[in-house]
Amino acid sequence: MRKFYLILILLFSILLAGCKASPAPAPVDEAAVEPSPVPAPSTVEEVDYCVSCHTDKEQLISTAKPVLAAESESRGVG
Repeated sequence: MRKFYLILILLFSILLAGCKASPAPAPVDEAAVEPSPVPAPSTVEEVDYCVSCHTDKEQLISTAKPVLAAESESRGVG
């Protein structure tokens, strides 16, 4: 029984050692932090070709995957 209490005390002390408070971080001087520069707005407009490509009927027909006839189900065992 004495051995049980000794092990219990050792485990409890290890648990308390893990809860030890860490030192507080050093305060940061806010005046020393420089703000990041704001990027200039882009004057070049990006062209979106998706709508023009997906609404062009001739191009859709020319690039479409050919339709293959589905195989009929076979009769027999299985």
